[in-house]
Amino acid sequence: MKIALKFNDRFGTAELNGDVTCSRPALGSWETWTVQPLDGGLVALRSDHGAYLKAELGGGEVVHADASSIVPWEQLQMGADGSFKTHTGHYLNVVGE
Repeated sequence: MKIALKFNDRFGTAELNGDVTCSRPALGSWETWTVQPLDGGLVALRSDHGAYLKAELGGGEVVHADASSIVPWEQLQMGADGSFKTHTGHYLNVVGE
């Protein structure tokens, strides 16, 4: 399943350097993420470039899309409302630049 992460009319983008930004006004391939089901009802989000979204330090910090494998930092719980929660209980959120 492919999804887009949208915040305040902007799409979450996986840049080639691994940065994740939320600045694109239009949806393209770089703004789509593949939801990869994992054991235990968890998921990982894979960018168009093939890298996984990871919550640095398990959450509460920045996110990057530069992981080549899935360990706990890349494992997310997807809520029925479309939210994503890390294994440490932090929700993905956008902070102003």
